[in-house]
Amino acid sequence: MSRRSRLLLLATLLIAPLALLFPALRPGYVFLPMHTTQDAPLTLWEESLELRQRFAGPDQSWNGDVVDKLYPILTDARAMREDGLLWSNRWCGGAPVLAQGLAGLLYPPNLLFHVLDPLDAYAWLAWITLALGSLLAYAFLRDHALHPLACALGSLAFGLSLYSTASLHYYMRVDAAVWLPLALLAVRRSANGGGARWSFLLALSLGLSFLAGFPQISFFVAYAAGIYALVLTRSVARREGRKGALAFFAARAACIALGACLAGPQLLPQREASDQSLREASSSLDPRVAWANVETWRDGAMEPACLATAVAPFLLGSPSDALNLDDPLPWLLLERPFRERHTNQAAGYNFTEHQVYFGFLPFLAALLALLLRPRAALGPWLALLAALSFAVVVLPPGVLGVPFRAIYSLPFAQIGAPSRAIAVALFFGAWAAAIGFDAVLRGGARARATAGALLAGVALLGSAVWPETETQRLAERSASELTARRAAGAERVPTLALEAMSYAEDGALSQPELARVARRVRTDVERALLLAVLGALALLLSAFGVSPAACAALLVLAVIGDLALVGRVPANAMPREGLFARPPPVRALTDAVAADGPAPHRIARAQLAFGEVFSLLRPNLPGVYGIPDISGYIVAASKRLAEVFAALDPATRYDRWVAYLPLRLQAGPNEVQWLTHRLPDAAGIGWLLSVHPLHEHPDPAVRASVELVYRDDPKPIALPEGAPRFHVYRRTQALPRAFLSKRLRLGEEPKDLVPSLANPAWDPREELVMLARDLPSGVDAAAVGSGNAELAITRYEPTSVRLEKRGAGSGWAYLSDVYWPGWTARVDGVERAIVPANHAFRAVWMNEGDSVLEMRYEPVSLRNGLALALLALVALLPLAWIERRQRASRTSA
Repeated sequence: MSRRSRLLLLATLLIAPLALLFPALRPGYVFLPMHTTQDAPLTLWEESLELRQRFAGPDQSWNGDVVDKLYPILTDARAMREDGLLWSNRWCGGAPVLAQGLAGLLYPPNLLFHVLDPLDAYAWLAWITLALGSLLAYAFLRDHALHPLACALGSLAFGLSLYSTASLHYYMRVDAAVWLPLALLAVRRSANGGGARWSFLLALSLGLSFLAGFPQISFFVAYAAGIYALVLTRSVARREGRKGALAFFAARAACIALGACLAGPQLLPQREASDQSLREASSSLDPRVAWANVETWRDGAMEPACLATAVAPFLLGSPSDALNLDDPLPWLLLERPFRERHTNQAAGYNFTEHQVYFGFLPFLAALLALLLRPRAALGPWLALLAALSFAVVVLPPGVLGVPFRAIYSLPFAQIGAPSRAIAVALFFGAWAAAIGFDAVLRGGARARATAGALLAGVALLGSAVWPETETQRLAERSASELTARRAAGAERVPTLALEAMSYAEDGALSQPELARVARRVRTDVERALLLAVLGALALLLSAFGVSPAACAALLVLAVIGDLALVGRVPANAMPREGLFARPPPVRALTDAVAADGPAPHRIARAQLAFGEVFSLLRPNLPGVYGIPDISGYIVAASKRLAEVFAALDPATRYDRWVAYLPLRLQAGPNEVQWLTHRLPDAAGIGWLLSVHPLHEHPDPAVRASVELVYRDDPKPIALPEGAPRFHVYRRTQALPRAFLSKRLRLGEEPKDLVPSLANPAWDPREELVMLARDLPSGVDAAAVGSGNAELAITRYEPTSVRLEKRGAGSGWAYLSDVYWPGWTARVDGVERAIVPANHAFRAVWMNEGDSVLEMRYEPVSLRNGLALALLALVALLPLAWIERRQRASRTSA
């Protein structure tokens, strides 16, 4: 193949991702999976109707996490560049930004989020990621002396695999995986006597993978690189002996470890955040549990039937939609019993991480590789099967399971879902496909015969599958099977799905629903077979030497069409217009909070009934509007804060991410008692968002505790009688965000301390509570304050807070920001210890003569991470020198 043709192939790898992304690159559109106006209260306003009509469609993605979680993190990081991207005081009572590793703030390509508006950067970064994955895969495959066209086809199968395209909105998943080809190439070149630069590239590829923000997948990348080095040790041993092979493997293992250390500035803060969060209690993080509880990982494995998406990607529904409550096929194919923590387990089975489709034609080519070049294809096929078996079936707790159990015991790795092995499995499938394409493209009688057999096999497969996907037949079979399951009381057909799918009185599915799914399957089968026939025909013609350029073009188009049409994932091009609209409810709350001073009180929200989730109430969105929120939607929310909320009321829900508080209209002993005691004051809650009219509550104490600021009554869209309305309340008895308290009371165990916070008689101005083991050395817990001094917040920035004492007196200066390692305090320039008061917040002792308290966020974890990265760079230098000396001695010998 000529140089011009190879350049054309490389240009194709760069341009091909645009086939998926071009809608989102148009002026006025952004690459987002949802629009905020799709939920109430924004949907209730006239200006939202047109916007909703513009973006609503059958392929609308479910994934609002990008808007809720990632976009606020990115906008905060953009605004806080001068503060070091360290801290946000707008979520979860205060949370470290850098430690929320999903955002990948230190990942070099993500600097584009700081150059452009994050909304504009999303689509361009998606293109960079897909193109980078394809180019790195091409470099690795070309190193095996495969046909350039075969390398391009295999690279497209990896770069545009459905796992990658379906996960683009969770960009960190794809970013972590695309560095696998470079890591494997560096290992291979080192095994073949390459220079020291390949050691640097191996460490660099691992460092970039870990910086991408999804260490769970990065561990699989490191694991795959280590296994590949172990496999190549045999060839090194034949050439250099056992000692040389041992030195080679030790050096590769060192490079992989040093690569992880290069990501220390992000990994160590992330580890610290994990230790301080609810993730610390996860069974997949506790080695004592992870090594004993096989069910923990088995729960996160794929159902074997999910592997059918390797040839029929939409079989289980849209890969961009994890909540297919209206899709019957998952209930037909998936056998795993439901777990208690999921109402509808089908959602987990159709998550983007379960997509194994890398093209029907590449899949057939990978099978051809086993027939035409079994020795070359055996390695990638074994790696593919190993990764798939790990993703689908977790090994029992025996000797065979030790390496997998070791992965699960890595601190804060949260490997949790074995299905994440798909991220590396698909590369080995693409590698095998490239070998198959190469075998056919190089011609020969056997290749021609195999290509002809491939074409005939696709035709036979089509003739067998075609009748089974006839719409009426498939609908009738599905209805019969699901009706039988429901009649038998099978738990695999949950009530929620039955309600959403409009079952008839006799328990049968409605025919229109089943016919819709059957048409979708039929369409996908038609497209896959047509493109497979075109690809197989092109391979056959190429094997006979007919017009190589035309055959190459047809093959490339068949693979791209296969991935873009059959494995289609909508680009989710959302209209930018009105994305963060400000109708009256938003303006009312924004204006109220803005008038609250430099450190405004936070908002809390009512526990909402199903279907009453307002877009304004979606986690972190208040932060986008400039409103501080007591809850949040981040990777590692404070475990202490969660325990404090649990003390409010047994009905309070505060899990890993989000808090809903039990606000109800009915009077009762546990319904609204927390409204009238002081714990919301300790948490800095001054505003309430509720669908319940608390100002009409029968309890006069409740009515006196709130002032109605706004009630949602949109025009001209009339709300039906009894429909929930949007209320904004100010808490009339809210304490300041900072104040002086008289004394500390210590408890020995959380069970002794946390419940006392819910005592209605407790007053935080008189007493703060904390665990005795949390008391820093040198702090006098018996100190008692005096006087009536007050605290004023004179500076309130993300990483710096300044408080001034006004009046005479002493006591514990309390700030209702979350306690977190890394915060330091100085009183009049002298360092003082911060105590975790009220279990989750901060307090510092101030003497009678003290006047100014300053708190700064200076995390040791970040400093240690920077030092670790520097040490890793320094350690690579002697390693490179040793390898250079060894190479020189081998050459002279």
